[in-house]
Amino acid sequence: SFAQSPEVHCLSVAPNGNVTVNWTPSINMSAVFVQYNIYSNHTGTFTQVGTSTNIGASVFIHNGANAHLGAVDYFITLTYDNGVNEVELPALDTLSTIFLTVNNPGDGTAILQWSDISTPVDPSNGQFYYINREYPVGVWSLIDSVLISESNYYRDTIEICSANFNYRISLNHNAGCQSFSNIDGDLFLDLI
Repeated sequence: SFAQSPEVHCLSVAPNGNVTVNWTPSINMSAVFVQYNIYSNHTGTFTQVGTSTNIGASVFIHNGANAHLGAVDYFITLTYDNGVNEVELPALDTLSTIFLTVNNPGDGTAILQWSDISTPVDPSNGQFYYINREYPVGVWSLIDSVLISESNYYRDTIEICSANFNYRISLNHNAGCQSFSNIDGDLFLDLI
């Protein structure tokens, strides 16, 4: 097969805002592979944040991405050598980190709203956004799921008198990786 840029599958945000980018390597290509180029955008302009010269690579960690402060967009291009010069191919897709905002209306509920990984969301991510809650500290539980086709909104009812709850949203890609949003939360009271 001729060379083409890889498809980005998952973006996972670490608690410190770093982003792990997963893609499928562009193996079995007829051209001479030079490198993958990873680009990101959180200020309005895409800039190159990394490269990998290993054709089998499928992961890049973007340190200092600050994806805990807002959504960050990514695409990956491939550079190959055609024997005369190096050619950078266009990206196949652009994905954004899922950015979660948790609001505390003070009525014993937590209101979760989040951004999409892409528009539309690729069907290979399955049908659901998953709602993960941290309680007690260090213990994450899957508490519910929301159809991707419906809304990026969830209301959690707090059933513990007073506790700090953190939340994050996840997607499961059929390539085997997971996307995770940033973590957000607050001190919530059960008023019911």
